Amino acid sequence: MQFPTEKFTAFAQRYSLPEYVKTAHTCAFDQLNDPRNRAACYRSKFAALAGQPNLSERERYKRAEILNIGADLEVLEKNYREFEQKSRIKVAQPTEKYPIRNKNELAAAAWWLSKNANALPLDDRRELGQRLLSKSAEYKVDLPEEIEKFAGVGAPDIDILIENVLKRAELVKHAKLNSSALRNDTVEALRDLATAIRIQPNYSRQTESLDKLASMMQFIDNEYGFQGHYGTWLDPPDTAAYPHSLKTGQEIEKYACEILGDIYDIRDFENIKIADVLETLGPDYVEAMTSALQVDPEKVAEVLAVMDELETALLLDIAKSAGVQPKFRRPKTVNLSELAKLF
Repeated sequence: MQFPTEKFTAFAQRYSLPEYVKTAHTCAFDQLNDPRNRAACYRSKFAALAGQPNLSERERYKRAEILNIGADLEVLEKNYREFEQKSRIKVAQPTEKYPIRNKNELAAAAWWLSKNANALPLDDRRELGQRLLSKSAEYKVDLPEEIEKFAGVGAPDIDILIENVLKRAELVKHAKLNSSALRNDTVEALRDLATAIRIQPNYSRQTESLDKLASMMQFIDNEYGFQGHYGTWLDPPDTAAYPHSLKTGQEIEKYACEILGDIYDIRDFENIKIADVLETLGPDYVEAMTSALQVDPEKVAEVLAVMDELETALLLDIAKSAGVQPKFRRPKTVNLSELAKLF
């Protein structure tokens, strides 16, 4: 995480800073997630106020009390609110908090939202994201796909959603913050939630449900400081709720075909060789799967729906020989407790 140095400098020019901050070593900039002295703790609070969340407010409060700088952080928060208000008055029109009047301001607003989205309340994030999408259509400018997710627009994936809920449960289980009893209760609640999502997938795909789940995940991440796992092991809340863009979602709905647990794009089936189908499955299947002497992907998908397991396996071998590969393979899981019984 990079400390917002320019904003901090502008703030320092307007407001008085504690002496221990003025004389701090540069290493205090690198301790935002684990501040070990007064200056680092003060800077971590400023970074959080500037939209770069680090450790939880509860943990920072504990450290501030130990370091005896609780009063300084209260003054910082008060001054920062005033600082932000004055800054907005300088750049915004009285009737609009975030003006977007041209392509340059649209690009700047999209960049700002990308950097600060997870520090905003969900309603504010959704409102700004939707305004950006509206302006992108007006100016005919393509925005990064993540803006759709911030706007609450996209296609959900129940498996990805459940995976993210369970991953958070696992992280909470091994966290050091809060009591063991509270962590265990949270873990149990998250696992129950994952089960409920699986049992009621249609309800879970509704926008209202997805927004509630995104808000819940953001609360957990802020409470335990899980933002450091984003992009490597954990999806941000909006990405977990809306992992696919609308365009991708429409293509998945139209072209995705699940075969023996793997997901294929039916358009790839046009590469299947008719001679291989004739030799392996016979002329009836050739007739059912072709149009105008060519393999018809949609007809292949229809035939797959009525094939038995052996016929499906034979067709997949034919497809594999034609270079057709699944777009997504479901991970194979191992039940360790059952495996242990064999030894």
